[in-house]
Parts: sequence; C-alpha cells; structure tokens
Amino acid sequence: MEIIGLAIVIVIILLALLFAARFMITKKPDTSRMSFMSEEHASNTINTFLRTTARDCSKSSMEDLIQDCAQGTERICNDGKGACEYLRGAANEIFSQTFGIWKTNYYFLAYIDINSPFAESGSKCAANQGKVSKAFFVPVTAGTATVRLDICQ
Repeated sequence: MEIIGLAIVIVIILLALLFAARFMITKKPDTSRMSFMSEEHASNTINTFLRTTARDCSKSSMEDLIQDCAQGTERICNDGKGACEYLRGAANEIFSQTFGIWKTNYYFLAYIDINSPFAESGSKCAANQGKVSKAFFVPVTAGTATVRLDICQ
C-alpha cells in the first residue's frame, strides 16, 4: 500500500511539472514590455549621444556641436572639419557601429526645420515596419533644434 501511495504522489508531481512546462513554453512575449524597453533604449541612446564628448573638437559635447550647427556659428575642429561635418561623421560612426553590431535598422535626425535636417544617419524605417521614436530638444537662438532617433522594429 505504501508503494502505491508513493507512486500516486510521483505521478501527481510529474503531471504538475508537465503542466508548468507547457505553460512556460507557450507563454507569449509581453508586447507592452517590449515596447517600453525599445522606447527606453532609444531614449538612453540619444541621451548618451548628446552628452558624448567630441575629442577632436575642443572637447565639446555633441549637444554643443548641434547648437553651433543649428545656429550657423560653426566652430572649426582640430581635424579641420566644421561642427556640422564633424557631427554628421560622429553620428554615422557611433550609430552605424552600435546598431550595426545589433543588426538593427535606425534613423537619426537633427533639425530645426524637418524638411532640411542638418544631420542624418541611417535610413528611414519602411512603411510597413513598426518603429519606436524618441526626440530630444536642444535650445538654440533660432528656436529649438530637435534631435530624433527612430529604431525600426
């Protein structure tokens, strides 16, 4: 009788493990959490970029270069490039290396007038492709410069 009781307990434990494993394997990913994570990723990436120091341009931050570029008061960097040219090159290098390793499509944009951006990197997300966007605003004398990063999903 004791052996039969032990066998019944083992069968019940195995059935419980089987049901638990089934529900864990078929669990769908939480889309709201994924969306939040992507949005935070875009926000953190652009925030870090704005605070990155341009080592060849008087140790100015990228935000300073965006201000100079947007205002038209370009400083000349140590390598002979103006603020806009240096900004475009740095954005292309940083974002292409980062998102290239992750195999993620992105589109970086800095502008006062969206029809004439002064810095772009990456390519626009396809129309049928979802995207997560994050924008930061940089004050300049001519108004406000917008710095936006779209991460394609």
